[in-house]
Amino acid sequence: MSQRSRSFDRRSAFTLVELLVVIAIIGILVGLLLPAVQAAREAARRMSCSNNLKQIGLALHNYHTTHGRFPLAGFQHVGTSREPRTWTDSSKGSQLVALLPYVEQEPLWKSFPMGSPLMPMLDPNPSNAEWSAWIRSNAVGSFMHGGVSVERSWHVVVPTYICPSYTGMDRWQWSDPTWRDHRGLSNYAPSIGAQAMPSQGNSCNLYPGNVFGTGPNGHGNSHNGHGVSGFFTRGEISYRIEDIMNQDGTSNTIAMGEVLPHKSDHHWNGWAHFNSLWTATTAPINFPIIGIGEPGWDSNYNTGCNAWANWQTSQGFKSQHGNGAQFVFGDGNVRMLSDSIDYITYQRLGCRRDGRPVQIP
Repeated sequence: MSQRSRSFDRRSAFTLVELLVVIAIIGILVGLLLPAVQAAREAARRMSCSNNLKQIGLALHNYHTTHGRFPLAGFQHVGTSREPRTWTDSSKGSQLVALLPYVEQEPLWKSFPMGSPLMPMLDPNPSNAEWSAWIRSNAVGSFMHGGVSVERSWHVVVPTYICPSYTGMDRWQWSDPTWRDHRGLSNYAPSIGAQAMPSQGNSCNLYPGNVFGTGPNGHGNSHNGHGVSGFFTRGEISYRIEDIMNQDGTSNTIAMGEVLPHKSDHHWNGWAHFNSLWTATTAPINFPIIGIGEPGWDSNYNTGCNAWANWQTSQGFKSQHGNGAQFVFGDGNVRMLSDSIDYITYQRLGCRRDGRPVQIP
């Protein structure tokens, strides 16, 4: 080989320094692009999350068209001749159970014994209806019952009830290795509004609620609705659309919003449980709570404002979007509310009857 050829070969090769420079440049470019890619992915997830809330808002209005009022929580505070059982014995599930036929989940809805005795029974002596319901299934967590492969109805994960931005579990995972007793969770919950929210053991009183005097009944416990501020109550009362429109108006009243189920000792009960989803605007959006599995969490940790069982702050609206949470209003529109929103403005949006419609930021 000629000297000229050998010289050409040496000039065309990369040196180690040049290779390292190229790798460093590529690393810098990836570092610059990665946040943009992650932001784009979160924007897509947030849009999908917003679409879920839009479907729930539409389901609320379709339910109202069919039944003449919005759905209620399926348990009684006071026994009646029609439903003598109270609390767990009368439970027929949450508002989200009632909405199942309107979010393309009618077979799942039919598995719940609505308006009937506690049948079909899965357990010999069930204390409440949602725990006795089952549906034919071969999914993870299914088991044989009466020669049929079934799954507990409340075990099913409903896609419309899960926000894609949520990085937590879609089922609350007990130690049960078969998954049979895990509960399908929800990232969306009905609003009881600017409600009085006593803390557990009087351990936190930063946000006692009831700022307009429209929600004096603690935690929305009311069998007549007069002591509840929001779009929903924690009990057997539900409202008609005219009840909302004749007060603050549906476009000014939050119907449902986002929650993080691992940050509440009630929300983790899942989308089907009668005593899971009652949520107030009393706590600021995204108030910091030490959730299940996070550093410092303890199943008995129920004191202090950051406790998962505090209620005053843990039963508030939260999301993982980073700057607020999304809500569906009574008119079906979905809006993102910043976690820096003025507190009184937020309370007015939660209350259906404070008497002062506000401009949504």
